[in-house]
Amino acid sequence: MQTVAANLLRQVSTSGPGRRQLLANRCIASRALSNIKLRQSTTLTTNLQLQSIYNPTKQFTTTTTRHFSKKPIPRKAALHLTPLARETFQKLIAATDAKGIMLRYEISSQHALRMAFKFDLIRDLKEIGVDDEGVSLELLADGTPKPPSESWNDNLPKLYIHHGAFMKVLGGTLDVELNADTGDLKPKLFDREGYEMDPNA
Repeated sequence: MQTVAANLLRQVSTSGPGRRQLLANRCIASRALSNIKLRQSTTLTTNLQLQSIYNPTKQFTTTTTRHFSKKPIPRKAALHLTPLARETFQKLIAATDAKGIMLRYEISSQHALRMAFKFDLIRDLKEIGVDDEGVSLELLADGTPKPPSESWNDNLPKLYIHHGAFMKVLGGTLDVELNADTGDLKPKLFDREGYEMDPNA
């Protein structure tokens, strides 16, 4: 339709019986062309509005970040493990099919108003928070612990330090003690000087 109106506008400028008829035809053709442009503009606006309603992703974009994707890889593990602790964790994970073990620092369940270190089995990776840091349970061929640079994304079960315990145990050494009467596994933590940590100190 727009092409037809444009052709009509050109034709009336070069043909016609008289000047008055020529001007009248030009006026009609000009109005027709303006109406077509107006309808096209209205249609385009309506189409854009409909697209924004039925395609909300055109307007809003959401970004989902994966767990640990932006967390920098530390140069060394936050916590050292004794051979007994490493072996105990590996056997416990294998026996229970757990995803890992979480070391926590929280209010004691046995003593009111007292803090305590405790272990929890991780059944689902969703239980691991973005600020919880993993410590590898694997050893390299030379017998040294696997460093974070090699273990960070190896998808193997780990000991995870809960973010609430991180600053309390950072740089220390973790050992374990099994209560023969109850069967409970108790964390034993030592500071850089080799002294056992008091959770309430």
